[in-house]
Amino acid sequence: MTDEKRKQDDETQNDAQEGVLDRPPEDDSRPQDEDADQAGQLPPEQDREQFQTQIDAALEYVKDNKYAYGPRFSRKDLDWTVADVAAVGAGVVRVTIEYAPTSSFRGAAGSEYLDVSDSGAVMARRQIRVPKEAKPWVLISLATISVLAAAALVPFILIRSDAVDQLYVQGRTLWMRAERPVIQDAVYYQGLDTAQQQRLWAITPIDTGAEIAVVEVTVINATSGSVQLIVDGDAAEVRLRDASEPVKPIQVIERSVSTDSYRKDLEYSGFLPIWGSLTINEGEQIHGHMAFEVPEGSTIREFRWRAADAMTVRY
Repeated sequence: MTDEKRKQDDETQNDAQEGVLDRPPEDDSRPQDEDADQAGQLPPEQDREQFQTQIDAALEYVKDNKYAYGPRFSRKDLDWTVADVAAVGAGVVRVTIEYAPTSSFRGAAGSEYLDVSDSGAVMARRQIRVPKEAKPWVLISLATISVLAAAALVPFILIRSDAVDQLYVQGRTLWMRAERPVIQDAVYYQGLDTAQQQRLWAITPIDTGAEIAVVEVTVINATSGSVQLIVDGDAAEVRLRDASEPVKPIQVIERSVSTDSYRKDLEYSGFLPIWGSLTINEGEQIHGHMAFEVPEGSTIREFRWRAADAMTVRY
């Protein structure tokens, strides 16, 4: 064998060895489907194919029996999603379903499960959780309370209330200023939710032919030590010019719904819902907004405050 031929053979052998060394190691693990079959567990896609009868029966049942969601959600249009399917006994499959309102909903979906037989009969149903909407974060004890200099504040109130500004009134222990009501078709505003995320919110009327009236309120404790306030549906009311019955405030937290259809023309800039229990120390105030659902075309003649004191502003 010549030196040239020997050199070519050596290079061929080296190339073959390098090719074997550079080749990735073969994966001799079995396919996942084969492993799952041998373990007695099927992937989710195969679960759904195998249990399609039970899934269809569960979805049909929940859509026809919305009573289990309670009065708040049973009257809403809902979307359902199958979250899990698992065999739980001989001939019984557990179908876990998540549900949430179709529109204007931001938050965690509700969840329930149904045990369904091979024939599609629903044997059991259980609610795991109800939908939880994201709600505005009300800074009652932080952003809405401002420490004021009582010595400078009291003379200012007295001068303005006696001479010029009739929107300031005095109760037994507190002072209040209630701005003139703003009435519009709905209220849109920007604010944080409970997860500290900035969102767009809407407060819309429930009744046909109604509007939302907003009153900006400041309640001041100038000289009375600590005063406990409970701002709820009985904390205030408005009286209408052409109606004998007062209108109570709406629960602004519950009625605020996160929305993508933001009406800039109905935006209430700086809207800060005030609701809940808080303490005003001497020299402090609370400032925020209360909302009322009133008949379309209403004129508000009085705003009455009733939490811890009695004060009325007449317009």
